[in-house]
Amino acid sequence: MMRTMQRRMNREILLHHSFHAKVSIIEFFQANALCRVISLDQFPGSLRWTDLPDPAGGRPVNSRLIVNIENERGLCTILQTMNHRYLLCPLLKASRLIPSRLNQEMVQESHRFVLGNVVFDFSRYLQLPPSETEPVSSIRSRLPAYDSLVPVDSENKWVLTASVLVFNGSNPDHMQKGIDELMTVKTDFEGCFDFQALERLVFDTRVKI
Repeated sequence: MMRTMQRRMNREILLHHSFHAKVSIIEFFQANALCRVISLDQFPGSLRWTDLPDPAGGRPVNSRLIVNIENERGLCTILQTMNHRYLLCPLLKASRLIPSRLNQEMVQESHRFVLGNVVFDFSRYLQLPPSETEPVSSIRSRLPAYDSLVPVDSENKWVLTASVLVFNGSNPDHMQKGIDELMTVKTDFEGCFDFQALERLVFDTRVKI
């Protein structure tokens, strides 16, 4: 099944900033009631793998390989057959947004904006309520009501990530162009957001056996 999927491998370079924010959410799965009835396997989605970032080597950004498999259905079933295990989101661990013991499925609420080649993701993480039919550690195939989701961070912090996808990460000129664009964003937002590169091991999702 995996062989039929269209893979796309890029190199992602990114910066992060976490902060308190109050926003008005005007949309979140407007077909939410339908989602609770129809299996999410029937909705197209993206399966994404991210590599451990490269050693900084003097670079002011994080750089890592990513693989995207987009517009695929049956992702819940795929994760189940892979015996997928949940780990604490590395970015949340780095930002100290939630306790390290919380290893379970979460909902990422994200708003995406694009400026030139820079993609901004404004996100927070929500905890799923207990389910009578599905254990916490399971792959849930249906969404609960939005108002039943609880922010995993008691202070309701959001994370702002600025990133650039470089299609040829082995080309130094392309990489430098992406880094320069992120540095321009960092400079433009000084005094408002303090974008920083994180320690690479924060993104390590390997499981000890």
